[in-house]
Formats: sequence, structure tokens, C-alpha cells
Amino acid sequence: MDETSLSSVEDQGKGMRTCRRGARGAHTVRRRDSADRSNTKTTLVAAVCDNRDLQPYLPQIVLARYTQQAAPPAALAAAYAASGEPLEYWHRTGGFATSNIIKKWAVRVRSIVHSFNPEAWILLVWDCSQVHLNEDVARHLRRLGILAIVIPAKLTWLLQVLDVCDFKLLKTRVRMEKTSMRCRDPEGRLRAGAWIGPCAAAIREVIVDRCHEDLFDRMGLGDTVDSITGRVRRVVNPEEVHPRLPTRSEFGCLTNRPNHDTPAFRTLHALMMGHFMAVQQLPPDALPPRGALVPLPVVPSARKRFRMGDHAGLSWEVAMDREVEQMAADRHRQPHGRRVAVQRDVRPAEVD
Repeated sequence: MDETSLSSVEDQGKGMRTCRRGARGAHTVRRRDSADRSNTKTTLVAAVCDNRDLQPYLPQIVLARYTQQAAPPAALAAAYAASGEPLEYWHRTGGFATSNIIKKWAVRVRSIVHSFNPEAWILLVWDCSQVHLNEDVARHLRRLGILAIVIPAKLTWLLQVLDVCDFKLLKTRVRMEKTSMRCRDPEGRLRAGAWIGPCAAAIREVIVDRCHEDLFDRMGLGDTVDSITGRVRRVVNPEEVHPRLPTRSEFGCLTNRPNHDTPAFRTLHALMMGHFMAVQQLPPDALPPRGALVPLPVVPSARKRFRMGDHAGLSWEVAMDREVEQMAADRHRQPHGRRVAVQRDVRPAEVD
């Protein structure tokens, strides 16, 4: 799981010109975009997993701030709903993730995962942001039965699946979609709320409909560390990796918190490490605390990313042609075939 900003993704209208017939020597200037009050601060709380059948169900939550934390008007709400599941839009959140938002997200994810597989233990991999690592969130995750694995501070660019493999491509797709919309507009402008469609299409293409199993293996999150490849293997020698729980001082170094002798940090370390130790002592057939079950629609499994090894017997040109044709067919397939996107109104009193 990781968060990224969507409101900061701008195409800037570069290369866009508006041509009109006018008097000779007259200059034509493209009109400025009107202020979009629905996209002043928008954050995506994204989730991926190592199961291609579960991936299309994981909620991708968009925290969009409307002016003065008001609820969005009916036209925007209809655009949100039309983007379809598993996208969800949480209103009145301020547009950023707080500890309370993270706790509600954990409850929602556990409900989806246990509706898919009631016997699944959830291993949550995320960075060591203060919003993620605090006593309140740690206690909540322990009550839910979710085990948290922390990526070392300042190493998300190397070890976080979403940072390494998804977010750059996601924002590139958003820029492409926005530029395409400008080209179709007679005045080369983006209307209010026009960001919803491009962002939803990019999230669905890059995160929802893509299989991430191989990526988890590459980052050392597979069954063994022998599957580590790429930049990670140049930095980490699998032979030197010995799994164990970190001591309090090691956990302080891991999370870039040198002052690890405070009561709050000792409690945080005890909560997180104690949860692993408690689960380790359970019988092999022990089940996790059960989440609420919800009906899940029948949807296709996530598609694997293109690899030449999956196209044995074909030339590179033919394999790429088939992949591009499939991508085009998937991208322009309408409708997306999912139920309307979930919208949730988070009351201001619930936000930190």
C-alpha cells in the first residue's frame, strides 16, 4: 500500500494551440483553464497484491477535497460513480491520508480480502511514514489481525512495488489522457471535473487490471529471497539475508527514528513485534480474525505484464503487435463492466 498525489499531475497544455480563422496578423491565445475546485488536493491510496485473482477487487481509494471540505455537487458525484469499482471516493477527508483514514482503509481491505478468501492472513507492506507507524494504527492493525512489514526509510524507490513499478506509469497515463481530452476540446481546455475520467482510466489500466505477482518476487517479497532481481539484487545479496525480527535499536534505525528509548517508541515496537510473535505461536491451522463479508462480482483475473518469454515461438515484432492490439482493445472497452464506484462521506469529526 502507498499514497500518491493525483492533483499534482498536470499536462500543462504544452504543445496545444487553438487555430481560428481571423483577420490577418491577429494573434490567437489559448484560454486558461478555469479553476477546478474539485481537484485542489487529491490523493490516491493504492493497493496491490501478489494474487492475480484478488487484485481486481482491491479498493483503490481516492481522497478528493472539494472547496471548504464541502460535499461534491451531483454532477461530480455522478462522474465518480461512473468510474466503477473497485475505485472508491471518500469525501470530506481534506484530500490527504490521516491515521483515522488509514484505519478505515485497513477495515475495508480486510473485508474485501476475507470475502475473497476467509482463511487469508494479510501481510501489509508499506513505508514508515508517521501516519502509518504510530501506536494508534499499530493497535488497530493488531485487532484486525493484519501483520505490517515496514520498508526501510529512504528506500521506497528501491523496495516499494508501487513506487518502483506503478506510480510513474500511472501519472504518465493520466497526462496522456488529459492531453487527449484537450485535443478533443474546441478551445483546448479541461473543464471542471475533467480529471476524474483520465485518473480512473489510468488507475484501472495500471493498477487494477495488472498482475503484480512477479513484481513482488523481484522485490524480495516472494516465497524466497532467491527471486530478487534487477536493481535490488545489485544492492542486496540474498545470501546475506537472514529473516528475523529487529531489535528496538534496529527498528529505530530502520524507521529513521534515532530517539528509540522513548515510551511511545518502545510501545510501538512491542506492539508490532509482539503481534508477529503471537501469530507465530498459533497452531498451523489457526484462522485470522474474520472481517465483514461482502458480495464480490465475477471479474477476469489481472493480466500479467508483457514478457517476451511468455510468447515462445513468436518473433519480437509479432509478439509486440499482439500485445499492443490487446492493450488497445482493453483500453477502449466500454463500459468497464463493474458496479458503480463506492462513495463515502467521512464526517469532519472523524478526521485528525
